[in-house]
Amino acid sequence: MPGPYRLQIAAENSREEAEQTVTRLVAKHKTSLKGLEPVIEEPQTGNVLFGSMGAAYRVSLGPYQTAVEPGRLCNILQPHGFDCRVVAVTP
Repeated sequence: MPGPYRLQIAAENSREEAEQTVTRLVAKHKTSLKGLEPVIEEPQTGNVLFGSMGAAYRVSLGPYQTAVEPGRLCNILQPHGFDCRVVAVTP
């Protein structure tokens, strides 16, 4: 059963950059993902992460039942330049 948490691994300035992040993630860490498919979340009105730099395209994995579950994957990804952050999914 899907849970209310996702592991955000990047917030990019453009769709193209987010797609490049997904490509890099899958190319280097497909085995570690264990079947999880990265999702690109489109920016929404009022959801501006970068202030004057524009809205963020968030790349995340999941869902997870608990906020603790994605910790192992985060430990694998962080040394390779992925910025991990557990986020709660809001309906």
